Amino acid sequence: MFTEILSRIKAPTPKFFKKIQVLGASIVVFGTGVTQIPSITNTLVSIGTHAIVAGGVIVLIAKLAIENVIDPQDDASKKTD
Repeated sequence: MFTEILSRIKAPTPKFFKKIQVLGASIVVFGTGVTQIPSITNTLVSIGTHAIVAGGVIVLIAKLAIENVIDPQDDASKKTD
């Protein structure tokens, strides 16, 4: 399982998911900026912290998306039919 994750990270990412990565990174930057403002309320710090986590998850999931993968087992079953 770990090797599959590593191979997904190394594989090329589709264009759509690259845009999603940029969006997630922008959310992380927004959250970081909000948390660094001096003398803000705890509510805004909480919103900024949640934005950082959400943006990080978005970037990670978008990075694990890969181009169409052909399963060798599916290929073999199509040839025998």
